[in-house]
Amino acid sequence: MDHAGSPIVEPVRCFAAAHARHDWLLFVDPDERAPAGLAAALDEVVRGDETAGAVRLPWQFYFRGRALRGTVWGSENRTKRFVVHRGRCELRPLNHRSAAVREGYRELTLDRTAQSTVVHHWSKGFCDLLEKHVRYVRHEGEALYAEGHRFGLRLAVGRPVREMRRSLVDHGGWRLGWTGVVFSVFYGVYLAACAGSLLAYQWKRRRGADVNQDDQSSSTEHAWRQAA
Repeated sequence: MDHAGSPIVEPVRCFAAAHARHDWLLFVDPDERAPAGLAAALDEVVRGDETAGAVRLPWQFYFRGRALRGTVWGSENRTKRFVVHRGRCELRPLNHRSAAVREGYRELTLDRTAQSTVVHHWSKGFCDLLEKHVRYVRHEGEALYAEGHRFGLRLAVGRPVREMRRSLVDHGGWRLGWTGVVFSVFYGVYLAACAGSLLAYQWKRRRGADVNQDDQSSSTEHAWRQAA
């Protein structure tokens, strides 16, 4: 297989899934480590439930080599869809939205244990964190648009403020001191930037539609003149 490459992983996953020999697919990033014995546990789960379309696993973030125990990223309830059935899920090349479980199937979630938790070496430092999220923002507008979102004050202001509070208070970011504050504010700024990305994507689509309409009008006018 040969893929031209992509700044985000989701298009590559869709490409690889089409060439896979098995229906059940494991989505693991290079900076993630699955616990030993996980394969046997997953095999038992997916074979025992014909309605299973995907499996979510507990997801532990690490920052600078240390487990993050607060904020939206370090929440104890954070999980990720690691295992999907390609026939029971819709695979999508959208940022952070690689699969959606089809109607008639369900998503299973394993309890958080040492044997089920995937370790995510999230970031080596703040510069690394900023670089990857700037990359995500560039592609988030298209993903939000595909989900049916449209730019507005609720998305650009209300959501970032609300999620900053949740990260700091509900997810225990305050326990981390200034680190928790910085991460929570960073998350809010990231969401606001994503809303800006959506606005840019909407404008791009509208401009493309206007250009196409102008081209069609020019073609019609040209044909009319020739007929005359």
